[in-house]
Amino acid sequence: MMEFANLLFFLFTLIASIDAFYFHFFRFGLHKRPDCRREHLLHTWNACLLPFGAAPLLLGDSGGAVLWLAMLANLVTFGVESLDVLGEKKSREPLGGLPSAEYWMHFTMSGLRWAWVSLAAAAVPVSRWSDPWFWHPPSAWSPLSILNACILIGSVPVAFLHLYFAAFWSAKTKKS
Repeated sequence: MMEFANLLFFLFTLIASIDAFYFHFFRFGLHKRPDCRREHLLHTWNACLLPFGAAPLLLGDSGGAVLWLAMLANLVTFGVESLDVLGEKKSREPLGGLPSAEYWMHFTMSGLRWAWVSLAAAAVPVSRWSDPWFWHPPSAWSPLSILNACILIGSVPVAFLHLYFAAFWSAKTKKS
């Protein structure tokens, strides 16, 4: 079950990377558009929450508070994604709306996210949910879990890139 959760996480991050780098940064430059500021800030929250929601569930043998904090990070992510979806129509109106391919990506990423979170949470033995706060490296690493560990390490600079763009945008618009 955990290997399938890792596979779904990999697919999720693959699509999310294309969405973020191609559509958000390159094609539309959402971080530069005043009408998309809220959307970019929500994406920034998601980028910052990802390692906290994914690493404890996918990498190692977490327990207790670490698992519960990971689930909280995933629930907050659901709230952030909900706000993003609810505001995207207005944010993207000046750009002619959301392209079908990007809409498909958002739909697919949402399904993949909740599939990997559900499978990973279900794979955790019940006894570990009430254990004390801890994290131990896994006893064995599969190639997929190693790949996802690299992805999660790489997600930290991506979160900082989002933060940088959010701060840069704020500084630029305050000067105007």
